[in-house]
This record gives sequence, C-alpha cells and structure tokens, in this order.
Amino acid sequence: MQMLLVGSFNTFALDGNYYHNVCNAKDAREGICVGFINGFMNGVSAQAYLTKQQKFFCLPEHVTTLQLIDLFKKQLRDEPQIRHLPSEVLFGGLLKDTFPCR
Repeated sequence: MQMLLVGSFNTFALDGNYYHNVCNAKDAREGICVGFINGFMNGVSAQAYLTKQQKFFCLPEHVTTLQLIDLFKKQLRDEPQIRHLPSEVLFGGLLKDTFPCR
C-alpha cells in the first residue's frame, strides 16, 4: 500500500517578514540572520555534492557572508510585497537571479 503524505515539511517556516526584522536588528538577533545565510549556503553545497548536480547559482569567488546578508536585506527592504514568502524561497531566488550560471 502506497501513501502520499501532503503537508508542510516545516510547520514553523520563517518568512521574509521575520528575517526583515532579525537581519536589521542591532542586537544578538543579528546572529540569526548570519546563521540562516550560512546554513542555506552549506545546505546547497551539500545537496550539490551529494546529488552530483550543479548548484542553481554560481557565486563569484570571494563573495562574503556579509555581502549576501546585504543583498538579502536590500531585497526584503525593496520588495515588501513578497516578504510573506518562505525565506528559503526568497533567498534562493535572489541567488539565482543575482548570480546566474553562464
């Protein structure tokens, strides 16, 4: 018997509104933003390695985590109409659009 399970993988997914607040914080919450960006990048690298597939973006050499945070903060500031979307969708799309593979 096969079953199809439908539902949210992460019922506590954090959206762009959440990261708009924590990435602009001037206290310990700012570390949450750094952790999200680093975790996302590590996850994409692991997925590409394990599946032997190319990443969906091509980051130039020497791009820092702080630069990526600046890009994410700018996206969240400049496009408030999309902040309700899951943060991984927002950041992934940003990377794909900003650093396309050629």
